[in-house]
Amino acid sequence: MENDIKKKMRLYTAADFVEQRWKNGRGSTLELAKGADYAPADMHSWRLSIATLSENGSYSSFFGYQRTQVMLQGGEVQLDFASGKQRRLHKLSLASFSGDEAVSCSLANGSTATMFNLMTAEAYLQHQVTLVSNDGPLSAEISSAEILFIYALQVPLTVQVSGSAQKIRPGQLLKIAHPDRGVVALEADDKRVAQTALAIVIQLNKLN
Repeated sequence: MENDIKKKMRLYTAADFVEQRWKNGRGSTLELAKGADYAPADMHSWRLSIATLSENGSYSSFFGYQRTQVMLQGGEVQLDFASGKQRRLHKLSLASFSGDEAVSCSLANGSTATMFNLMTAEAYLQHQVTLVSNDGPLSAEISSAEILFIYALQVPLTVQVSGSAQKIRPGQLLKIAHPDRGVVALEADDKRVAQTALAIVIQLNKLN
């Protein structure tokens, strides 16, 4: 049983991450992982990465993808959308938007910002991103996702899946395929930091 559970999990570490140039050529992204689940093998249906914003400018266009960003570090960032909408981000706030829409960013007082990025192909997958700040079981809604990702933020974590434990250190990413409802739990190894932001939790579900 434990071996079956372990087959559902994959831990991505710094050795797996790949530096990629931005589509618009104005910077680079650290690609954590990508996959073609539920989509044709010649395209990625999901991609997770981390980018550093060091200047004001336009985002790359990703037609057909839904995007969510979580700001990990830095000063305030303002996102300006072609629709006229604006969104201001600070540490551990997030924004979701269509990759079809033209977006530009403005950095406060010449500062830099580090962004965690998720993209999913909207024809095949929908996603939900949650920041977990307390110990305890993940909700049944999250645990029933078809693919679950956990990205550890500031402290080492232990993830329990049907009684099987997986350690995950800050900056590492755990993928769990088809987790069972209500049996995924997340725990900080240091009990004194239970109120800090522990992880970014991502659930992917395929579209019918």
